[in-house]
Amino acid sequence: MKISVIIPTFNAAGTLPLVLPALCQQQLLSGWEMEVIISDDGSSDATLESAKNILIASRCAYQIVVHPHRGAAAARNHGIEVARGDIIFLLGADIILLPGALAAHARLHIDQPAPQVAALGMVKWDPRLPASAYMEWMAHGGPQNDFDALLGVRWADPARFFYGSHISFKRSFLGKMRFNESFGPYGWEDLEMGRRLATQELQLGVLHNAVGLHHHRSSFRELRHRQFLVGAGLVQYQRAYPMDVLIPRASRWSRVRRWAFLRLGGRQIVRYCLPMCSAPWYFSLVTRAEFWAGVQKMS
Repeated sequence: MKISVIIPTFNAAGTLPLVLPALCQQQLLSGWEMEVIISDDGSSDATLESAKNILIASRCAYQIVVHPHRGAAAARNHGIEVARGDIIFLLGADIILLPGALAAHARLHIDQPAPQVAALGMVKWDPRLPASAYMEWMAHGGPQNDFDALLGVRWADPARFFYGSHISFKRSFLGKMRFNESFGPYGWEDLEMGRRLATQELQLGVLHNAVGLHHHRSSFRELRHRQFLVGAGLVQYQRAYPMDVLIPRASRWSRVRRWAFLRLGGRQIVRYCLPMCSAPWYFSLVTRAEFWAGVQKMS
């Protein structure tokens, strides 16, 4: 059996020296082989040179696909087109696999040989980059990928948890289906793919023992902008599925808080409400404000 690990890259020279060695050092099960596919989305830094040098030194079988900058969906699609493996493994360019992660995916596919069974691995913040309080909140209660909801769970809803940063599925089940390349710069293209695959009865197994470390320290400003893009992208997602309620209804109080944050600014609100208000309350206010600003922008 062969597993094709597809890594979409865009200016990822800073993280590949950590990601690729950890990947190439994974222990494969007997009879399995791996190929690494770098699908570069028009990088302008040393991504390609760095990837090639590391993969050659690691003696990993690899392919490098280069194409103009069009986003993560297009990068994944280009990688899928050239993949030769029975199993497609999607990995983020800033996700460092811990030992045993790849083998855990392989074991699930051996134990569950049905074409419709896929596997989702866990993602945690890399402790080498201490997470800020806001980053921790985003991952444990905020709108970051909701892995906490999967604690103790064996199977997950693909429409909600088809996370493209650490997931594997059988190529035969995918067929000609591909990621929707019309989505914008951030998010929703993987969950939209999961929604389509769910209609084909995809089953998504949860691998708690397959862990990847997210090596990306985001600033408060970056995470705020991310939430704006999430809101903008969700409008497009909703238009693709008009019969489903994907955008939550904003209460009057939500609209008031959004107006207050955008008009008054975060610092003034902090000065007014702290210490009366908790940090999670403020974090929630910030993310909701940016999210609804993105929704309003695209509506």
